[in-house]
Amino acid sequence: MHTSIPVSLQVEKRRLPTNNKLFTRKKGRFYFIDDKRYVSVTSILDVINKPQLITWAARQAAEIALAELGRSSIERVVSEVFKKKETAADKGTLVHDYIKDINERADFSLGSNVDPNLQGYIKAFMTYRESVNPETLFFEQECFSEEHEYAGTADWVIRLPNKSVWLIDFKTGAIYREAGLQMVAYKVALEEMSRRKLIPELKIDHTAVLQLSSDGTFNQRIFDEPFATFLACKQLWSWCNLA
Repeated sequence: MHTSIPVSLQVEKRRLPTNNKLFTRKKGRFYFIDDKRYVSVTSILDVINKPQLITWAARQAAEIALAELGRSSIERVVSEVFKKKETAADKGTLVHDYIKDINERADFSLGSNVDPNLQGYIKAFMTYRESVNPETLFFEQECFSEEHEYAGTADWVIRLPNKSVWLIDFKTGAIYREAGLQMVAYKVALEEMSRRKLIPELKIDHTAVLQLSSDGTFNQRIFDEPFATFLACKQLWSWCNLA
């Protein structure tokens, strides 16, 4: 398993950091490499309209208002909706942390150390891993494209027994099509870093989202979205934010 390489390295000198405790400097929507900033992939994809999130928020607000009929204010309902959104994000982060432990510890097992509310998600990952028997190449690998000026963090790069290399993104919620754009952006960035000798040689054959469910099951959705579409999103993001 290769060590995750921080983005905050000297690009011009093309050398790897000798201290693996160096961290990416990130502020708001940007990663910083030396004094140059790179917009994050997820920020770029925020330009895509997500009507399903509006429907979700409306439903959550209605449920809260009905549950507290006559006792709630508009401000409280809005606040509770944001709390639910933050809780969902926190769940995803915690699941990522457990998966990192699984990859780093041969003795990891489900038990009292795993939050009971998250055990289903962890079981789903462990079942997937056992079914494909992967070799981990990178985990939570920070990546950037010098050519296209963006950065992000790729969840998991693996090699299967048939020698194919996969870039995997973990999701604990719904899978939306723009996840494919996120994947192709990371793929291009990682392969660019490989060509520039910033990471070991890497050619990614497939990209996919691994959806982990609370009932212990998983669903893998393979994506092959065009990189040109991601670049169009970046152009629109720049028009909205940098004009």
